[in-house]
Amino acid sequence: MHTSQYIEFIMKNSINQYAVKNSKVTHIKNTVARPGKVAATFSKEDLSNYGVNGVIYGSIEKLVESSRYITHWTPNPYRYLKYDDNKRVTKHTKDNIKQINTFVIDIDTDYSQEHLTQSLISAHIDNGVPFPNMYVKSPNGWHLYYVLDNPLYMNREKRSLFVAEKVQRSILSALNNYIDIDIHCVPFGFYRFPTVDTVKHFTNEYISKDELINWSMSYSEKNKPALEVVYSRNKSERPEWVSTLLNLKNIKPKNGYRACRNNTIFTLALYFYSADESYEKTFNILDEFNSALNIPLNVSEFKGIIQSAFSGKYKAPNKDHIQNIIETWTNEEHEISANYFKTFYKHKKKRTDRVRSHYEERIQDVVNYLEEHTDTESLYIEGTISNILAEFNMPKSTFYDVLNTLQNDNIIYKKTEGKGRYSKTRIALSKNILMKFYILIQKNKVKQANYVAYVESIVPAIFEVKDNSELDVMALKLITKLIKKLDNIQQIQDKTIAYNSLII
Repeated sequence: MHTSQYIEFIMKNSINQYAVKNSKVTHIKNTVARPGKVAATFSKEDLSNYGVNGVIYGSIEKLVESSRYITHWTPNPYRYLKYDDNKRVTKHTKDNIKQINTFVIDIDTDYSQEHLTQSLISAHIDNGVPFPNMYVKSPNGWHLYYVLDNPLYMNREKRSLFVAEKVQRSILSALNNYIDIDIHCVPFGFYRFPTVDTVKHFTNEYISKDELINWSMSYSEKNKPALEVVYSRNKSERPEWVSTLLNLKNIKPKNGYRACRNNTIFTLALYFYSADESYEKTFNILDEFNSALNIPLNVSEFKGIIQSAFSGKYKAPNKDHIQNIIETWTNEEHEISANYFKTFYKHKKKRTDRVRSHYEERIQDVVNYLEEHTDTESLYIEGTISNILAEFNMPKSTFYDVLNTLQNDNIIYKKTEGKGRYSKTRIALSKNILMKFYILIQKNKVKQANYVAYVESIVPAIFEVKDNSELDVMALKLITKLIKKLDNIQQIQDKTIAYNSLII
């Protein structure tokens, strides 16, 4: 790969291909409408608190010409940039951003590439975090690039900027459990410049913008703080945000950022549920709200949403989600007052103070043991059930129940061969098996179009069977899960795994 290919992959048509002045190419005209500008520096020291001592670029041609000297740049271009009286670059602020081409994660620890890759695999398996397109090496760490298939264009309301910040926070939060990262890293700013020397891993397959946004929303909703935050049950005064939503009439049936009509009604219903309002009163209030919408929801869907909110599965709406809806339909930034929130704690006796351990802790005991005694190189613990049970202080019936629960939840893979005293059981953590596949795929640099065939070829070795016909139902489920995670392009979606009639 050449440096110019990395730059073109990231920038696409956000800046000119060729310089307007002093270009070496004279017979080709630029076709970019309203091209943006990027800034670059020639050392990290140029990024000081006193300003950016850098150069403004408007074309890929000039960036490539200077690439041997550039250390940092702004991969997300600005509408315009200027020099101040001290010849320092100005106007590189978020309100001047032209479009978001890529999200970049700054890692300040000098991990080995193998350690970094395994950490990213773990984050992907556990939380579905997409893999970056590019690892760019810095002197003391890494910059991970997540380059989008379609940029997030900025509009006057800065709606896309709000979304970009949410996505960046989700990626930072999800990765922070596995590697030390700069949690203050933002989706716009200066990052390590990609060259043939600094890029250590690259794939030319873009990340779907829509899928990344949907993942971010889902991750944010599933990973609330450990202490549940719920709305104060003070019914004497309705929060301002509730009144704001109830007065909206322009909410549309569909919205790409999960601020649609259905989610608005669901959010309001959750508020009334968390405030101990009755189902009947909530139904009447929201029925009036729905009827006043420019495009109201039909009765059957409306009832289903209210019933779901009152099902007891949810405690209260998510604060970020509320802000998302309000800012989408009012085009105004809205900060929800902390006065409407309170936290409460659920205290448990220490385990040593209880006669019997909670069932959940029995489950965690088994998981902890597997995490301590297995990994991607030694996937399984093996032996008779009695021998394995001897490692745990629990009744045999409870142990069987725990294993069944873990297996049903796809946390472990278990297979028993033979009968009676001659039987042998193998148990592995499902995430270790999945990680093993990922490691081999990364190590052998398998192209995405060849994932299915490659997975099929290494399945017998990983599950320790002679051929694919010996795979059990649980193994097939794990393989299906793996393929679905790997399958992000249309070419693979209609393929069939050769050893099973299951369509991916």
